[in-house]
Amino acid sequence: MKSKVREIWIDENTQEMNGFEILEEERIESGLVFDFNIKFGLYLKEIEEEEARDSMNLKTISKQKYYDHSEYIIIAEEVSKYQKEGKEWVEKTIEHCLRIRINKTNDEAIIHNICSDIYNTIKDINNIETNGIEQIDIQQIPSELSRQYLEKIFKVFGYELPTDPVFPGTIPIFLSRQHYKILHNIRFHDKALPQYLLCEKSKGKKYFLMIDNNEVLLVDEEMNVFSVQYPLISTIYKEGLTIIDGEMIENIQTKKPTFLCNDILIYKNTVTTNYLFTERLQILGKEIILKFREEISKNNVPDDEIIFFLNTKPFIEIKLITKLFEAMKKTKYGITYIDGKRFHLTEGFLFYPNSEYIPFTNNYFFKWQFNDTITCKLGIQEQFYKNSRKVSLCCKSYYNTSVVYLQQVNFDNRDLCLLEADKIKYNADENAVLECCYNSKEGRWKYLRILSNDGNFDTINTIITILESNAGQIDIEELMFSIQNLSYVNEWKRLTEKASLNVLKSLNL
Repeated sequence: MKSKVREIWIDENTQEMNGFEILEEERIESGLVFDFNIKFGLYLKEIEEEEARDSMNLKTISKQKYYDHSEYIIIAEEVSKYQKEGKEWVEKTIEHCLRIRINKTNDEAIIHNICSDIYNTIKDINNIETNGIEQIDIQQIPSELSRQYLEKIFKVFGYELPTDPVFPGTIPIFLSRQHYKILHNIRFHDKALPQYLLCEKSKGKKYFLMIDNNEVLLVDEEMNVFSVQYPLISTIYKEGLTIIDGEMIENIQTKKPTFLCNDILIYKNTVTTNYLFTERLQILGKEIILKFREEISKNNVPDDEIIFFLNTKPFIEIKLITKLFEAMKKTKYGITYIDGKRFHLTEGFLFYPNSEYIPFTNNYFFKWQFNDTITCKLGIQEQFYKNSRKVSLCCKSYYNTSVVYLQQVNFDNRDLCLLEADKIKYNADENAVLECCYNSKEGRWKYLRILSNDGNFDTINTIITILESNAGQIDIEELMFSIQNLSYVNEWKRLTEKASLNVLKSLNL
């Protein structure tokens, strides 16, 4: 797919026009595919920084330096609306205006390295990820006060609130080939209803949305409880306790936060976890989403009173997986789900069993993700052994009590350059948490970004799970074929296993 070409102008700190010019195309395969059209040796006097600040929606100014020959300044990091042509400002879409300065050089190898550095610097700018929660005014409730709300969640499942509670939302496991048989044969009930429903796996932040009489609360996976002043929702669902399992995303097109409702645990004090999934979806559609839309339409609610929208995902029978996949497009933001009502980042597919709601890990609830969206949180720390310095990737032990060193850092050169720049940019220390994915083709970890400096690395069991999922990775072509031909796949496996046994018997093995 041919993607949008970006032009990056390199200023050699000279106004002479006799510099050379190189056009180099880089094709990056990281979920986002785009080309660089890079021109060197061409001086271009654009606009002063202060003028750019007013006219080009300048967000930040940051300075990076990787080599003695390579120093550049990014003067704009967000969508710009105007470009100067002569003396006039003309409305255009300039996604990222960069002023980049390098020392004068004719060394093409050096210029190639600079290309890599520039790519690493703007990669994150082009992959802006937001889940919309940043736009919402939320107030965290102190832990001693939040327990009363957490108790209500655990009571839905018939549990007492433990001293150190874990988020009880249902958690899928990675889909593997052994699960084809489950998708094909299992029976959760005797009714003539689908055994599994399929939806896309959005790239959002998971929450429980609680409406407790007149209070609106969000509970995240770390069991933090946040209060939201949202009169519209508290008015619509003011009776009793309602808890919705979902995730906050940002609609890329409208820039508005949306809470995608995936499931419902209790509605107006009626526990629904023992209902079939299709029955819970009906409650979400009729009692939650429809009432929300009717209230907005009936009262002509202005946008500034809509703190976040409520919506659901399209759930379909698994045999229609191709239809869902067709709505996933590669855009400049990453893999994006677009269907007219929704426009947000996506990671893959979720296979929901049409059964009761199972808290914590559900071994009949499956997820399939595009490889570079299967990420984990790793640490990077220095070790000194026999007067030698080693920099290693690390994680936490199984019980989160100590640090486990995995291996020496083996990022490729591009990722190493980006990591070093980010460590300076974010003042990273030994507690820096890196978001990484595993490149099974190259047999190495891929660095994505620094998440925080809080030392909250993933545990070793999470890392092993990711490596196992990569080892048996089902690619998208196999997934499309297998899900639409489960009877054939299941029968073929049975026949090949039988044939193998017959061969072994004939050999007296």
